[in-house]
Amino acid sequence: MTLKNPYKILGLNENADEKAIKQAFKKLAKYHHPDIVGEETEKFREIKAAYDLLMNEQHRKMYDQYGVVYGSSESHMTMMAMGECVRLFQTIIMRANPEDLEYCDIFGEMRTTIKNSIKEHQKQIAQLVIEQGRLEQILITLQRNMKNAKGENVFIKSLQNTINGIPGVKANKTNAIAVSEQMLAFLEGYSFDFKKQAVISSYGTSGGSTGSVEAFFGKLNNFRGWPQ
Repeated sequence: MTLKNPYKILGLNENADEKAIKQAFKKLAKYHHPDIVGEETEKFREIKAAYDLLMNEQHRKMYDQYGVVYGSSESHMTMMAMGECVRLFQTIIMRANPEDLEYCDIFGEMRTTIKNSIKEHQKQIAQLVIEQGRLEQILITLQRNMKNAKGENVFIKSLQNTINGIPGVKANKTNAIAVSEQMLAFLEGYSFDFKKQAVISSYGTSGGSTGSVEAFFGKLNNFRGWPQ
């Protein structure tokens, strides 16, 4: 079950206190409780889940701050995306000098980096599909022509294992795309006021080299530390 807005489910506003939450639950339970209708319906499970979430201080705080429903698959993805956004943000901050930030659209560049990552994963998935087809054709030829009089052919077996592992790699890439898309969703609403002009600035490198803000973010767009 995917829990919707728990406040709407119980007919409450977001400032509702514990007493109001209990009253709302009791009111709805009069019509939907298993003892009344004879079975546990999807509607009652939804009401109970909303009640449980709002009565748990930590889970309610998590929902209020991030829109995350504790324990759901969606919440796991959201929290993962949030963590990756923070990691990418810290990468920018650790590489930049304070004066650089006056001229950098931080969140714009974060979005660009994430979108580039999505494109790269999509490209890799397409390449894996082609590679899987190629290896499967090779396997057919080997099975037809390669024999081992002593028993199992370890070479064919190794190729089969390689082919069998490709769907898992594709699944990981697909999951990485899903995380990246959730990262973009998480960044919605974030903006950064910056001065729209080019500057020349150092980035604190050991060699003391200089470069433009555009060059700095060009390097950032090659960052592949997330998501794996």
